[in-house]
Parts: sequence; structure tokens; C-alpha cells
Amino acid sequence: MTRATLTHLCILITLLSGCSYLPGGAVPTATPSPTTPPPKISFTGRVIDMDGNPIRGASVASKNSSATSAEDGWFDLPTENNSPQWITVKSDGFITRTRAAAPGIPALFRLTPDDGKTIVIQFGGDTMFGRRFFDPNEDGDTSDGLLSSDPDSEAHLKLLAPIQPLLGKADLTVVNLESPLTDQPYLSPRDPRPTS
Repeated sequence: MTRATLTHLCILITLLSGCSYLPGGAVPTATPSPTTPPPKISFTGRVIDMDGNPIRGASVASKNSSATSAEDGWFDLPTENNSPQWITVKSDGFITRTRAAAPGIPALFRLTPDDGKTIVIQFGGDTMFGRRFFDPNEDGDTSDGLLSSDPDSEAHLKLLAPIQPLLGKADLTVVNLESPLTDQPYLSPRDPRPTS
């Protein structure tokens, strides 16, 4: 038997193995096979104090679910999707903490004791409310921008909405504003630069 004949025979056997004949011309029906359940998606992590001791019974919450930390400080917070979310941890006698977490990557929450005198300060880096918010692809067409060419304060606050859970927990939030405060907030990259 030649190699080509053997190859053709293997292909024929493979094709015919999926066929079956039932007397009377009946069409075979497919038998459903058991499916594997989708993997469980959850946020995991540990809640500890400043000395590294576990905090038991801390309330752990995301946008859609909540859990409580166990004796060893670990928690398992179920979620429906695989996207990062803000997770907030609260425990009596400690300052509430919010941070970003991703499913499947353990997050550590180190809580500071609430002595009634400690304040929370959040620092943000360079913050720009211009440029690509007006014209994301810098093609001179601002119709696809998140800000109109004449925005108001509400439009700028809307840009901060996704990070409000983080910024809202602080007593004081400081950012480095890298945007000009001007009557003409948007300058097209296709136009010449103004002289002033």
C-alpha cells in the first residue's frame, strides 16, 4: 500500500466515523454531552491592620456584591464579569479604604486605625482636561470628543465620575492640574498656535 493510498484511507475513515446508519432511514440524534460550568470569577484579597495582623469581619463591597473577611483576613467577592472594579473595605475602628482590584489577582487592603484625628489625603498625578478629551484622534473633528469645544463644569465633573469612588473617600484630594484655564479651552492641532 502506497503512502498516498494510506493517507486517502485515513481521511475516508475519519469522514465515515462520524456517520451512522439506522435501519428504516431514521436520522440519528445528537446526545448532549455534559458541559463544564464556567469558571468562578471573583475578587480575592486580604484585609490587615498596619502591623500586618488580619482583620476579621471587615465589610468588603464592589458595585454589585459584598462579602466579609474571614478569621485570617481573606475574602472572596463574587463578580459577574472579568473587569477591574473599585473595592471598598470598612471595619469598625479603621478608616475606610477604596482601591482598584482585578478578578483573580489578590488585593491587599491595609487599614489605618481611626483615632478621630487622622485625615486621608489622596494625591493624583498630572491631570489634563483638554487635548484628547476634545479630539481623541486629533483629526480636527471634535464631534467624537468627550468634551464639547465649550464645556461647562458639569462636563468636567462627568470625566471624573469613574474615579469618584476613590477620590470621594478622602478628606482632601490634590492633583497636579496640567490644563490651561482659558476662555478658549480647545485649540485645533491643525490650526497655527496662538501667539499668546
